[in-house]
Amino acid sequence: MTVLYQSFPHLLAEHTISGMGTYRSSRQPDLFATAPQALSQEPPPAEFITRIRGELTDTLARVREASALPWRDLTAATLAELRFNSIAGWLPEHEASALRAAFQCEISRLYLIAETDDEA
Repeated sequence: MTVLYQSFPHLLAEHTISGMGTYRSSRQPDLFATAPQALSQEPPPAEFITRIRGELTDTLARVREASALPWRDLTAATLAELRFNSIAGWLPEHEASALRAAFQCEISRLYLIAETDDEA
């Protein structure tokens, strides 16, 4: 009998399909655990929060002062909007919600201006 393929015994002993070793960080919960495990996460440093807050307030001031979208095109404006909403999540919830609402009000105003300029 001719063997058409050779088995790889070192792969058979592994627990993964790819044959790679298994490693799980102590911070990563077990995906298949019966009860959810909360990650113990340290709060970010105060200077990080200050930097995030500064970037958000600067961006909000920029759109409040603008009479047109302050970015080169709609793609850049959309990315700025996504970034703003994303990094606001580092702040306390009440502060993040207030900043997001104020930014959404201003960016909606600027999108409306951009839309009317395109129609003209």
